[in-house]
Amino acid sequence: MDERLIELETKVMFQDQTIEELHQVIYDQQQQLDALTAEVVFLKKQFALLRQAPGEEDDLASAP
Repeated sequence: MDERLIELETKVMFQDQTIEELHQVIYDQQQQLDALTAEVVFLKKQFALLRQAPGEEDDLASAP
């Protein structure tokens, strides 16, 4: 009986550790997604500004 209890406690400890590690991975990925989302928003705004700028089309077309 004691061996079974120790085995169950060991499994629970391992699961707790795994859950904590997965939580950290999810948190890190969410941080990356937030940063990428902000970058996409910034780039969309920059692209819109470039498209609206008068006379800039010729400069962009002749760029190497």
